[in-house]
Amino acid sequence: MKRLPLFPAALLLFAASSFAQASDQPKADQPKAAKAPKTAYYVDTRVLDLTLLVPPPPAQDSESVKAELAELHRIEATRTPAQAAAAQADENDETIFAYANVLGARFNAADLPLTAAFSAHVHGEEPATDNPLKAYFHRARPYQADATLHPVCKITDQPNS
Repeated sequence: MKRLPLFPAALLLFAASSFAQASDQPKADQPKAAKAPKTAYYVDTRVLDLTLLVPPPPAQDSESVKAELAELHRIEATRTPAQAAAAQADENDETIFAYANVLGARFNAADLPLTAAFSAHVHGEEPATDNPLKAYFHRARPYQADATLHPVCKITDQPNS
């Protein structure tokens, strides 16, 4: 999955504990789920410079990148229509509640408003932390580096992998 690169273990633990403690009260008594904030909530980007912590990507002509591209070609050649549809569905649901297929139907924003709020905050960290790294490293996405790859999800012209 592409989403929630920050704190995934903490998020899942929090979600699981919230799910276990979910109330059986009617949904009308529960607050609405919070929307993702537009700015960082947990990370102070004025203080944290991730370019000092994250190593640069491998060179485009490195054996590592060649192996990555070979693996992507293998995945592409063997993916099923159901897997392609699942990837597209995953792209369209960038919330923690995409895991409802594993945790069950009660794992949803209406039943778990605290989990929804926490998830929104964590998801809101993504642009605050990822965008400076993407701009700094300026790494091509695999399909930009290898035009023979055919992603099933949306593509961009920006080298922001």
